[in-house]
Amino acid sequence: MKILHIINSFTRGGGAEALVLTLATALSRIEDNTVHVLSLKNPEDKEFAQLLEKQGGKCFALSENLKSFRNIHLLADFIKRGNYDIVNVHLFPSLYVAALAKILKGVNARLIYTEHSTTNRRRGKLLFRIIDKRVYRTYDCIITISKEVERALKQHIPDIRTVVINNGINISSFENAVPAGIRTEMGLPPDCKLVTMVARFCFMKDYKTLIKAMSRLDCNVHLLCIGDGLLLKENKDYAQAVGVGSRIHFLGLRKDVPNLLQASDVIVLSSEHEGFSISMLEAMSCRKPFIGSNVPGIGDLVDDIALLFEFQNDEELALRINEVLANDSLYHNVAEKCYSFAKQYDINTIAQKYMRLYKSL
Repeated sequence: MKILHIINSFTRGGGAEALVLTLATALSRIEDNTVHVLSLKNPEDKEFAQLLEKQGGKCFALSENLKSFRNIHLLADFIKRGNYDIVNVHLFPSLYVAALAKILKGVNARLIYTEHSTTNRRRGKLLFRIIDKRVYRTYDCIITISKEVERALKQHIPDIRTVVINNGINISSFENAVPAGIRTEMGLPPDCKLVTMVARFCFMKDYKTLIKAMSRLDCNVHLLCIGDGLLLKENKDYAQAVGVGSRIHFLGLRKDVPNLLQASDVIVLSSEHEGFSISMLEAMSCRKPFIGSNVPGIGDLVDDIALLFEFQNDEELALRINEVLANDSLYHNVAEKCYSFAKQYDINTIAQKYMRLYKSL
């Protein structure tokens, strides 16, 4: 089967991009599959493309401008030349570009969209609600990455064909990772406790609650922030403003995330909402206690497994961190439950679910 995955920019930084890399890699290992990834915008960083091609996949770039209307024509020509059986699209605006290529340019490949989030900024606007109805119905099937994502989408657009296939990760690359020497690298005390969050600095990721919680924790607790984004400087300034700048370390995008997670004591995801968090699965695969906001995409999935705190409640988050650091029994109990949960979502299992759907269309 010849399969094409399309995403806005195929580069490190977000959960959807990470899924496309691991999923395309797993699909390429299945006999008789040819798997390509098309980045709508040519990414400056070619790391993901290189990783995929080492595993037998292939990556292409369509354009230098993500928002160019010319992309509709370019994409239609690319799909027709490639003679793909399945075209699996991820994220907006790729969602619209692929749909318009089918509507306006007669692309006849089976078109699938993977919905990654419970909400987005378009859903609150009447014009986009009307446009979305036409666009989503162009697709042969919509994959939603959780039941909550499916429920939210069907509230927005009823009567579309959906199937739930959860996110997956390469479990072994996290559970077997060697802990990074980050304490030595950063000049930190060897016995300090490390809390880590891996996420983009964007509107839906609530780093500020975690930063404020750090002001309630012992001075021997340090925070590693792994990610980049438009709100990075704002959060750096906030850390200084609340007096914890010396204990918060902004590491940017890192290629050694599994090693950094293994070196951590507790892993947190403070977020406004999620779909089915890749960062959450990565944390749990390292046999570390995971603490997350009790919001859609986290609380509904791991209520009896991880530790949860009310969204934006920094006092409760600090309490959860203190609880797990002070109680060895609780620490190991939560860590083991998290690991057992994550093992269900190995990417090879998820890839087989995608294949069954592809073959059914």
